[in-house]
Amino acid sequence: MGNARYEKYKESYRRYREKNKEKIREIKRKYLQNNKDKVKAYLKKNRDKYLEHRKRNNNKRRRKLGFVPLNKPFENAEAHHINEEDVIYISKDIHRSVSHNLHTGKNMEEINKIAMQCLVQE
Repeated sequence: MGNARYEKYKESYRRYREKNKEKIREIKRKYLQNNKDKVKAYLKKNRDKYLEHRKRNNNKRRRKLGFVPLNKPFENAEAHHINEEDVIYISKDIHRSVSHNLHTGKNMEEINKIAMQCLVQE
């Protein structure tokens, strides 16, 4: 929400959402129940956009990672973090071929080398 009104009242909106979590959750639940077809049609039409949004939010909230893609997603691709900000889309098979962990550093050099090769080949 980049509009000026939102920016002006951002903090009060945040406080309202904190105080009324259950009320907001119930309103959303009722909307989804009453508009199942509408929601399904929207998600089907905007599937890629929706999935990209979910990936970004998961990375921001849960893992404290940024999401700056260095290439475009393609079919059967997974996002691989080469560091805490940058992401390279590589094929799912390649991504899962090397067990790795960004936080511990386990096998990151190996998988990053493979990811960079994939990026250059594109």
